[in-house]
Amino acid sequence: MIDKILTRESVHDLFMSCIRNEGKIVDMLMNKVYMDTSTNVEEIKTLVNELTEDFFPNGGGGASFMTMCTDRDGDLWTGEQRIMDELMTMAVDAKLMSFLFPKNTWSMLPGGMPYVVATFDRV
Repeated sequence: MIDKILTRESVHDLFMSCIRNEGKIVDMLMNKVYMDTSTNVEEIKTLVNELTEDFFPNGGGGASFMTMCTDRDGDLWTGEQRIMDELMTMAVDAKLMSFLFPKNTWSMLPGGMPYVVATFDRV
């Protein structure tokens, strides 16, 4: 069996390594954190690359945050929105993902959740 790259643990561990006690404040869906992703961009990109093709410009062109729980193989890699939020927050901060719609429109989207797209084509 091949070890999965995108796991709850890999995301949370990387997220915790990006958290700081001061510096730049980054908005999450439910919180704000001090974060620096500058030294972890490649690791974050590796995790984002494991999402379904829907999240990529050369795939579906973006997808709902609510579907971020499924990996490129169609497997559920987490059932926790908090962990998906950690991945999205790191990716947006590292400029590896962007929001498709302004925050003030999210309440009109299904589930009131953002749609995001990777800023790079999936490898």
